Amino acid sequence: LTYGSNQTFTITPASGYVISSVVVDGVGQGVMNTYTFTNITANHTITASFALVPCTNGANNYPTCNTCTSPLAWNGSSCVTPSCSMKTASPSAINLGSSITLNWTCNISCTQIANTDGFVTGGKPSGSGTAKPTSSGTVTYGMTCGGSSFYFNPVTVYAPGASISATPPRVPTGGGTTTIAWSSTGVASCTVSGPGLSSTLTSGSQAVTASTSSTYTITCTPTVTGSPVTSSTIVNTGPVFQEF
Repeated sequence: LTYGSNQTFTITPASGYVISSVVVDGVGQGVMNTYTFTNITANHTITASFALVPCTNGANNYPTCNTCTSPLAWNGSSCVTPSCSMKTASPSAINLGSSITLNWTCNISCTQIANTDGFVTGGKPSGSGTAKPTSSGTVTYGMTCGGSSFYFNPVTVYAPGASISATPPRVPTGGGTTTIAWSSTGVASCTVSGPGLSSTLTSGSQAVTASTSSTYTITCTPTVTGSPVTSSTIVNTGPVFQEF
């Protein structure tokens, strides 16, 4: 170069790249595609840095633009943060043998997680499905959407039941004492009745005197709406033999 002359540099990125920065004599100049040195009387340096052309949809693999950086996920047109605006399981309490309806609305396709009990998403970002629990207790269903896990509200599954027994089940002719014991599960209330016995306890025991063959019954109302559950036991009278 001629002492005191000017020199212009044109910066052109390769296909698929853009200029990310220009540094002149160790000082950043920002992004530019030309730079002119004026009245050159000493040595100078100019350095340009380049970066891949950014995808406008948030992807990281120009020009295909269909791969996302976690936690973002591809929804078919752009990279999004997986989210679900709605995910409900209803009703929130059922009796064993009934079904649950699950509804969801997400911004990316979803796949059901284990413990499905028949629930499948079909890979859809939104929809409705059903599940039928196979055991009592609390059950929670979930989905994986774009690599993130989302769970529905827990559902309580009741198994309404009632039982009643007499010990001993036979008393001597003419009368004798026996103990009536009863218990229940998954119920809101009970009534226990029979000769010499009237109770509303959901579980308990009581000694009664029976002089004739007698029936004792427990009838309970389930915690969740449903048919009453009932159980009975009979106390018989007759000769009671004792071994010697």
